[in-house]
Amino acid sequence: MALLRTWCGDKLILGCGVPVMPAFGVVDYCRIGCDVSLDWDDVWYMRLFHRERVSTKQSIGNTVFRRQLNGRAYGSDPDVFFLREENCKLTPQQKDQLATVNALFSGILLTSDMPSRYTLEMREQYAALRDLSAYAENICVDADHDICIRYTLHGQEKTLVLEKKKL
Repeated sequence: MALLRTWCGDKLILGCGVPVMPAFGVVDYCRIGCDVSLDWDDVWYMRLFHRERVSTKQSIGNTVFRRQLNGRAYGSDPDVFFLREENCKLTPQQKDQLATVNALFSGILLTSDMPSRYTLEMREQYAALRDLSAYAENICVDADHDICIRYTLHGQEKTLVLEKKKL
């Protein structure tokens, strides 16, 4: 990682698929978990073989529980979020949970959608996510039972509850 940093000089580095510890303070941004999937979770038997499998469910958990790395070790990259409906099996609630968690706990907010195909409603959702990413304050996580994320946005208190049994 140090050699990569010397080669890149002051260019920004997004470490993806690298061990997170050696990347501390060396890369500008780092993937903090697995890739998201176009559905909630991978097929059941993949869980037996792969700890970091392609899974939206797993990615949300990684993002929440590795949130302390963001801004300390590097900017966290939790992978992309989706607003689109085509080629995506996530429910609207699942897409909202993924996008909200990414906006709250990442140093870089990315989508794999084609924004030029967004409807007016999707553009408004995207703008709201950018706003959330930039202006959320007092973010607090309680994970005793379900995962309860509380934050303030423009003076209004908000709460997102993620059921642990679904993560």
